[in-house]
Amino acid sequence: MTHSKVTDRRAVFSAIQEYDRIGRSAFLDKYSYGEAREYILVEAGSQYDSKAIYGVAHLFQHGVALASNEFNGGIQQVVTPLHDLGFEVLAQAELVDLNSIKSSSQDPETFIVLWNPDGWPWSVDTRARNQQEIRETGVLLDQWSLGGRRGGVREGDRFFMLKVGKLPRGIIAAGRALGPAFEQTHWDAEYANSSTFYAEIAWEALLDEDTLLPKETLELEIPGKNWTIPGGGIRILPDHAERLEQIWAEHLKAVWEKPGTAISSVGTGVDENTEIERGYTEITVKRRKHQQKFRRLLLQSTDSPVCFVCGFDEVKLLEAAHIIPDSKGGPSNLENGRLMCLNHHKAHDSGMFHFEGDIEVWAAEIRPFGAPEVLSD
Repeated sequence: MTHSKVTDRRAVFSAIQEYDRIGRSAFLDKYSYGEAREYILVEAGSQYDSKAIYGVAHLFQHGVALASNEFNGGIQQVVTPLHDLGFEVLAQAELVDLNSIKSSSQDPETFIVLWNPDGWPWSVDTRARNQQEIRETGVLLDQWSLGGRRGGVREGDRFFMLKVGKLPRGIIAAGRALGPAFEQTHWDAEYANSSTFYAEIAWEALLDEDTLLPKETLELEIPGKNWTIPGGGIRILPDHAERLEQIWAEHLKAVWEKPGTAISSVGTGVDENTEIERGYTEITVKRRKHQQKFRRLLLQSTDSPVCFVCGFDEVKLLEAAHIIPDSKGGPSNLENGRLMCLNHHKAHDSGMFHFEGDIEVWAAEIRPFGAPEVLSD
């Protein structure tokens, strides 16, 4: 049976208000709904049976409530429409204890956002330029659609981009939020008269389609997560997020070692403390949401920014280096920071030299080298 779609947020709120007023059992009994088996609507710290809320919202918008047997409570008929209206709907397996969230409110959350080439034709040439920007600056500053998600995003939250639609499918990018979600004109010209929500994200890694982290790997390694994700993306459980970080780091290491890869070490998510000289003993995921600010601080501290070691003065190729690695507690400040060219930054991080005061001391078996050559046209 066909029925009109719920498109009015006020109708959903009216259903929620009635649910709150008479209680869950009375609400479900009144409209002949069972308890939600899979998806839960989360609003203002409370949880609601998503299918029942949607069916009763139909009453407030269109004058008649939907019977439970007239539609299903899955992604297409309930989750996506509610998400498009700005409501958060989670699978039962992904529900996070709300008290736990409050007690650890300073911990970053992890979100999955989507890229579908059928809806957003992100060309190979454009992505190549974006990758180059990551190589040169460490991040790609961008804003990405969150669909109906209007809140819950904070500075430093982790974002992964999942490519959907055309094959291959999988994680193609990762980064950090630079602030809370904000509302702006819809990205699709077809909906130019409406708005949607975005997050400003500093992407730290952007892969090619042939080197993305496959969806099949995600399904195998994180079987408790449903990788069929509604439009706009979702927040994922901490345990799933931790495992995803591990898989992503391992995948980036493999990509970095692959001959002919288009990815540089800058922006791959590999921490500066990773060995690069004679094999890898451990790889960790970069969690440095202040790295861009750190680089800006160092650049603004001098009128003539150059590599501290060799004097190389191509600003776009200068990086912010920690004397004491931030992975070992080194602060991101002027005292612990030096601008370095890419070569000397990596040499320092791999232990080829260290500092004693302002003097670099090279390891006995290492031959010091100078500035990179600048090739003329």
